[in-house]
Amino acid sequence: MRTSASSARCSSVASSSTAVPIPTTRSPPRRSRCSWTGAGRSRARRATSPTSSSPAWNRHSSRRCASSCSPSPASWSRPTSSTPSAASRSTTCSTTTGRTATSVSTETPASPAPRPAPTGDLTGRVAFITGAAHGQGRAMALALAADGADIAAYDIAAKISYPAYAQGSSAELDSLRAEIEALGRRALVFAGDVRDAGAVGRAVDATVAELGGLDILVNNAGIVAYAAADEMSDAEWDAMIGINLTGPFLVGRAAIPHLKARGGGVIINNSSVMGLRGGNRLSHYVASKHGLTGLTKAWAIELAPFGIRVVSIHPTGVNTPMNDGLAAMEGATPQEIAERSAGNLLPGVPWIETDDVAELVRYLASDRARFATGAQFVLDAGLLTA
Repeated sequence: MRTSASSARCSSVASSSTAVPIPTTRSPPRRSRCSWTGAGRSRARRATSPTSSSPAWNRHSSRRCASSCSPSPASWSRPTSSTPSAASRSTTCSTTTGRTATSVSTETPASPAPRPAPTGDLTGRVAFITGAAHGQGRAMALALAADGADIAAYDIAAKISYPAYAQGSSAELDSLRAEIEALGRRALVFAGDVRDAGAVGRAVDATVAELGGLDILVNNAGIVAYAAADEMSDAEWDAMIGINLTGPFLVGRAAIPHLKARGGGVIINNSSVMGLRGGNRLSHYVASKHGLTGLTKAWAIELAPFGIRVVSIHPTGVNTPMNDGLAAMEGATPQEIAERSAGNLLPGVPWIETDDVAELVRYLASDRARFATGAQFVLDAGLLTA
């Protein structure tokens, strides 16, 4: 589907089969570059696209032209983040270890270090990010835009039956588009469910048609909830696997042909520390995140001949709106969830911030990570070591 504007939002929920673009003013086309300089020398674009008989070596050495965990007691202060709901609030845990801590530090976490200056590493590239309306996805979108990428942001922007906490909203998508455009980048926003293959395909195709291609895919959309294995319903299992594992597969399936057409690219899958270990009353979540880790490794092998890198990231608990909803579903206070979930090794770090995760994504999306593929990048404040 081709939209008629450089900034459009397509409304499409899980059960819908059509997406209607809302046109806005088209931005002037961007002038393309004809060379890329890295490591002190220019590298020319390959003349041919990769095929099964003529695979391209890593696209970054033959560059194309122009182109979740400790919650917060109420006494903890929350540093400002890029999420719209950045006002102080208590948070809980999205990737719980299931261990009971005898005590939890109430030391106020240090404010996150200032974000490094934009590098311009991604000028001329296009990123498609799921779960982008708020939380980690929003921070990722703004970070990549600051580094020069044009952004397509995809989010369900609607209530879902499971889990019952608030998801992203259309208003958040609209404000994200405005923030990206204020950075001088082009932006498209789409409302849709990652489980809807038709909606996903139309959004990816519209992105390529409007923004000129696709270079970066960030599979960030995800949910978390607790349930004992013998009490879990089929619907709860299906929702968790559908959003956290089938969704990334469907988005990747739609995006991969376009990444191949560009001569390479990168897929970043947002897994979790629970994609590398187990967790109590989280069997559906753990299974989905281990599956995403495995999908990352399989795709890395399959797509390497086309110059496409595939990596997964594994954060500990992140300070996002999802964590508040999780506490409410549990009928627990943030302090109680903190005691259940404590495990980060670094003192005074009950959680990490969305900008911390975005910094890792900035690196992995850039040519600085040109040899990183098939790997798991852990950002856990020491949780897996503790």
